[in-house]
Amino acid sequence: MFGFSKEEKLCTEIGEYLHRSIRGALLDNERTAGMRVGDMFTSAYIFSFITSVAEHKDFDGDKFRDSNLKKICNGVLPNRLYDAVVRNSAVMELASDLDNDITQDQKSLFQNGITLGNGDAMIHSHDPNPHRNTSLFLYLSDWRDEDGTGILDMLQEEDTSSAPDESLEHVAEVCDTSKSNGEDQQISSMPTNQDKSAAVKLNNEADNPSENIEERLAFIKNLLEKGLITEDQADLKRRNLLSQL
Repeated sequence: MFGFSKEEKLCTEIGEYLHRSIRGALLDNERTAGMRVGDMFTSAYIFSFITSVAEHKDFDGDKFRDSNLKKICNGVLPNRLYDAVVRNSAVMELASDLDNDITQDQKSLFQNGITLGNGDAMIHSHDPNPHRNTSLFLYLSDWRDEDGTGILDMLQEEDTSSAPDESLEHVAEVCDTSKSNGEDQQISSMPTNQDKSAAVKLNNEADNPSENIEERLAFIKNLLEKGLITEDQADLKRRNLLSQL
C-alpha cells in the first residue's frame, strides 16, 4: 500500500548512478576528479543524463529535471554539485543569448557533456548494469587507453570520421571494456551521510594540495575504518602522500 512513487524511485536510481561514477573517480584519481567535478562537462553531463533517463522512463524530461535536480545533486555531493550545474548551465545559456566571449574549449566541454550524458542515459535505460564504467567516471578519473587516448579524444576523433551514433557506440564499448583492466572503481550503493562527508572531504583536499600530510593520513585511516575504501586503496594513498616528504 505504501512505498516510493515511480518518480522517487527514479530519483534514487539516478542518484545511485551518479554517486557511483563520482565517488569511484574521486577514489581513483582524487585530484583530477575533484577539479573536474565542478566543470562544464560534468554539469552538462548531469543535466542531460537526468533529462534523458526521465524521458526514457516516460516522464516529461525537462519537468522531471527541474523538479528533482537539486535533490539528486545534493544526495550525491551536497551543495557543490548542484551549485556547479546551475552556474555552468546559466553561463552557457547567457553565452547563447548574448553571444558572450566564452572560450571554445568551454563550449566544447559542455557540448561533449551533453552528448555523452544522452548516450549513457540511452545505454542505462536499456541495460542498467551497475558495474559498467560510465563516460562520467572515465572523464573525471582521466582514464586513458594504452595509447594515451582519453574519452574526449576518442569522441572528437570519431566525430571527424563517423556519424554521431557510431561515435557513441565506440565510447560505449570503452565503458564496457575498461573495467576489465582493473579500472572499475565504482561503488554500487546509495550514498550514506558518511559517504557524503567523505566525498566532500576528498573534493576539498583536491582543491587544497598543500593540506597537512599528517591530517590526510589520519583521514585515509578514518575512511578505511568506516569501510569507505579498501586496504589496497588506503595503502596506495599513503604511499603517494609519503612520497611527497
